[in-house]
Amino acid sequence: MNNECTNRNIGDKLFAYEMGMLSEEESREFEEHLIDCPHCCKLVEEFMETSRLLRTDDDVKAAGRRLSLPDSSTADTSAPIRKKRSRITAIIPAAAVVIAAVLLLVLRPWHVQISPTSDAVAVENRVMIAYFDNIADPEDEERLGEIAANLLITDLSGSQFVSVVSSQRLYDLLKLLGQEGEKVLNVTTASEVASRARAHWLLVGSILQVEPSIIVTTQLIDVEKGHIEASQRIEGEPEDDIFAVIDKLTVGIKRDLTLPAGASSETDRPVSEVTTSSQEAYKHYLEGQEYMNKFYWPEAENSFQKAVELDTTFAMAYYYLAGLMDKKLIHRAVKYIDRASVSEQYLIRSREALVSGDAPTAIAELESMVKHFPEDKYAYYSLGALEFAEERWELAVGYFNKAIDIDPLLKAAVNMIAYSYNNLGDFNSAIATIDKYISMVEDEANPYDSRGDLFASNEMYEQAMDSYREALRIKPDFRASREKLGELLLYLHRYVEADSQIAFLREADTPYDRSTGCLLTATLSMSQGKFKESLTLLDECIERDSVERKRPWVYSSMADVHLCRALIFRALHKQDEALASMETAMRLYRLSYPGDKTPFAYLVAEYRAEVGNIDDAERIIESDLAESYDVSESGSFGYAYARAAVELAKNNLDSALVYARQCIKIEKSILSMSLLVRINVELGRFEEAESILTEITTKREFWRPCYTTMHTLAYFSLAKVYEELNEPVKAVEYYRKFIGLWEDGDANIPDLIYARSRLEALGSGI
Repeated sequence: MNNECTNRNIGDKLFAYEMGMLSEEESREFEEHLIDCPHCCKLVEEFMETSRLLRTDDDVKAAGRRLSLPDSSTADTSAPIRKKRSRITAIIPAAAVVIAAVLLLVLRPWHVQISPTSDAVAVENRVMIAYFDNIADPEDEERLGEIAANLLITDLSGSQFVSVVSSQRLYDLLKLLGQEGEKVLNVTTASEVASRARAHWLLVGSILQVEPSIIVTTQLIDVEKGHIEASQRIEGEPEDDIFAVIDKLTVGIKRDLTLPAGASSETDRPVSEVTTSSQEAYKHYLEGQEYMNKFYWPEAENSFQKAVELDTTFAMAYYYLAGLMDKKLIHRAVKYIDRASVSEQYLIRSREALVSGDAPTAIAELESMVKHFPEDKYAYYSLGALEFAEERWELAVGYFNKAIDIDPLLKAAVNMIAYSYNNLGDFNSAIATIDKYISMVEDEANPYDSRGDLFASNEMYEQAMDSYREALRIKPDFRASREKLGELLLYLHRYVEADSQIAFLREADTPYDRSTGCLLTATLSMSQGKFKESLTLLDECIERDSVERKRPWVYSSMADVHLCRALIFRALHKQDEALASMETAMRLYRLSYPGDKTPFAYLVAEYRAEVGNIDDAERIIESDLAESYDVSESGSFGYAYARAAVELAKNNLDSALVYARQCIKIEKSILSMSLLVRINVELGRFEEAESILTEITTKREFWRPCYTTMHTLAYFSLAKVYEELNEPVKAVEYYRKFIGLWEDGDANIPDLIYARSRLEALGSGI
């Protein structure tokens, strides 16, 4: 029998096929390949021995049942996930199909290439450290058993001669085995986890005593043989804390591992010098990491803040806070970078470069990290995140898959792969991936929130709202879903329901949520044409932000408040006030992001041109926007938009049209489409204007509710265009729609007054 696949290009798609991620044509091709390729059929049979171990695992059996059942989560969508399995059951026994599906969760569920034999081989000198059994305090209220294990992982990871299974990998494997949250492992369970982590050694330990001195014992087990190879008993001095005891333990364990001669000459820094010297701070740090793993940002921020309050030199706590709270805190992490491990130092330097706007250096740091720590999943994940931010979706997926190769249960990477597929236009694969994420953690809110985003971005609004509600059922204070559900209801003009969601944010415990609720409440009034009420609420938002949130990123929130003010003044035809508010928005934004000159600058240029300050508008284009312009890349959105707006103000309509079309090509949004409409109207191209306005009124951007006035005014503009096209019946229809949307709006809105007068005039003539 031929031991090679007859067509590797097709054979390597086995796992993608089992995940339902192949197109219909690709699936047919793969199924035909199985008929002719004994190697690929044999591959499934070779999984049988591994599956024998899995059959005893209730969690894995449940996962197998979920994978073998029809997918009901998207059954009613307009783009259902295809689950075709027409011919494979005629080729491979049904039991083998289920086993292969189960193995997707255990081996490499997200990557299409596998190496069944090499993955089972333990890596020499790889150690897995189980949580310590705190016999002195069985409840382990201070998490000392977990702290001891994590500190030992950190300490041993400082050696270039030892590969240590990370604490997160341990957590993930325990979850797979249905042991999530277990802090005390029996030897059988610990050995199973170590085997799956391809660890040669397993270290189990106990804390026998805390007072008057700490006593710990450990056993070093050869995982394959099942033999205890060495043991340690460390009794600290009365003045020794857990950090000092772990330092002594590390020396003994490295000796037991019989490492190469070079290991003895390594600098063995005290673990307190690469983490923290505060046990309480470390406890809060571990809590923060747990919350981060679930995407529970407010709770994570609170834990990390407590950690730095207890230890103001805790570098990695600052690192996480820089991502959660204030990016400038990365400078604190850099200041104390010597108090982080070598791998963590790469992460800190990468984020510092990113905050400074130096993406190439940020990437270079992570690439160096990969070379030195090839099994660090966070290095690959961070590289993927950078590529995602640069909208290089395929490269992002590649890095995320590398992270998943190391840790098949890395939820954050699975989540980002789903978004990447969606951005690549592959909605089916995006939903399939997010549903796999849900199957991994059905009791967490974030995967349902992500699924809501995917539905919403594909205009499947009812399904999106159902997903957001499911996230909130699991975690009622999950801010992201609450905010997006409120915005979506506002977008659909379901104002009473929207307000009920926004009210949760207005009354939330965290200042950020309350501020968001305040702004959305103002936007709710704004969307109904209640401009006077909205302006009052926006003033309250400004006061709330300036008093309640004394943080640098408060300015970006206040910038959004002034953007709303500018859009209201513009709708009231008060151009000077609109310009003043837009300039304030630009200044506030730059206080949060001093290196980013583009946001709001192109709108300031447009508003300046509209009030006749053409020279000022030109200056801002040249000083803030021209450097981002690249003809070879069809320019930048900000530059093209500002140039089109200024050319329109100068009545250079043909030139304005060129730039506006370029702007649409770069980013099709309410802003660029509305600008193109105005240019077409000035040129008398009413058919083109009608086509664009129709699209605006049927496809709105619920993600930015502050633009709701522009969407509503599109109905008004469409009515006027129909008058120009001599279609009075349609003009009446859209005047009525516009008036209906702002039926409860202020009486002094100029366009509302005009619409009512035109409706009266046209109504008598049709």
